Amino acid sequence: MFYNIMFFLGYIMVPYVAFISLRSVGIKVSTISVPSFFFIYYVLGAYAGILILYYGLDFHSILRGATDNKIIVKMFILSSGTLMMLTCGAVLASRSKLKRHTGNSRKFTTRPLNKFSILFLFLLVLISAIVIVDYVRSIGVVPILMAIGGQAGEAVNARVTLLTSNFQSTYSMGMYSLFARMILPLVSYILFAEYLQYHKNSIKLLLLFAVALSIVGSVIETAKGPLVFYALGLLITNLIVGGNRVYIKNIIVGLIIVLIITSIIMPLFMGSKLSIYETFIYMINRTMLGNLVPGYITIEMFDDGEFLLGASFPNPRGVFPYKQYLLAQEIWIKMMRPTYASNQLYTAPPVLWAELYANFGYFSFFLALFIGAFIAWLQIALNKIPFSSTKVGLSAWMTLYFMGISIKGVGAYMWDYYFFVVLLIAISIMLFQGRGKFYYSIGGNEAKIK
Repeated sequence: MFYNIMFFLGYIMVPYVAFISLRSVGIKVSTISVPSFFFIYYVLGAYAGILILYYGLDFHSILRGATDNKIIVKMFILSSGTLMMLTCGAVLASRSKLKRHTGNSRKFTTRPLNKFSILFLFLLVLISAIVIVDYVRSIGVVPILMAIGGQAGEAVNARVTLLTSNFQSTYSMGMYSLFARMILPLVSYILFAEYLQYHKNSIKLLLLFAVALSIVGSVIETAKGPLVFYALGLLITNLIVGGNRVYIKNIIVGLIIVLIITSIIMPLFMGSKLSIYETFIYMINRTMLGNLVPGYITIEMFDDGEFLLGASFPNPRGVFPYKQYLLAQEIWIKMMRPTYASNQLYTAPPVLWAELYANFGYFSFFLALFIGAFIAWLQIALNKIPFSSTKVGLSAWMTLYFMGISIKGVGAYMWDYYFFVVLLIAISIMLFQGRGKFYYSIGGNEAKIK
């Protein structure tokens, strides 16, 4: 009983100390920023569920074998230690000299999107539409059409086949991932921010087209996540334009939106017949435990001290002297045994702290320090950009993009060329808007790069 009480107290204190420390340097959970959402998502997806595992409150986790409290305590040590080191990195970065040169971007703003910017956005939406049509034609069997036709089971099988086949490495799939999943959401957020500020009919028409296209691109494979996160991105955009404050009512609205979307798409995509309450419980379970069980298995796999030393990180074209260890795939195989079928390879990505532990053991705490600093520096860089629709859209997109590190691990973000393409597009729009000049702030004053 004593140890259970001490575990609970430690479990409560760690995130409390982390968020108090972050608040002291201006990173608040009540404002929208890259670090605030990253840390919130880390606590929800990589930390909170440990208490459920410790007290054996989740039936599905027990079935997966996550029952050894010694391993669960080790999960708590790794998760809490990583959280504190991430916090230290963010605090140190926020107190660095870079912070002093970060002006309040609300003090100066740019004009509405000019015709060149709007034309560029229109071309991006048009190219995205062409890419999505080409992707649908290439895959042949479209899971969403099967689901709409009442064949939910067949749709699930088609999606699994699509995700586990060699088609994932094709040109058509690469273009679809870039435009439908990365560029199109950014364009939607920029257009939505522009419409919220200036209410132009031309922007409204293009926005409706972009949103409709984004929804289609999100549900083609009958995956739940892309549509939910896209809706969340629109909500974040609205909140940033409205003053960048998050209130209780905004959280409630966000939960209702996610609940409605999940309640609609689960019966359609998966054939499930869950009630609203059961859907809500599913959402909580998926968020808090979906990646923690792979974390549990990761500790089991590397408890002997034979760490990967970075081998699970991407090795593009084999330029580094190691063969990549497919950690997420190996975890999934271990999870699914003895039902594992070699013709269907799926993945079970571990949370950030588990991925770092698999590679470097407890030395991974030092890497967490740099990751926390990097997340804080991203927001510092964003703060230097004058307030505009493009800045709002990019902020919403980057907030959603980088908060995923907490549950997907840093390896999934290394050598992500798509990110640099999206960043280049955002900078290009800013250059169009500035007539060939890029504006940023120094100490609260406006400056520009010719």
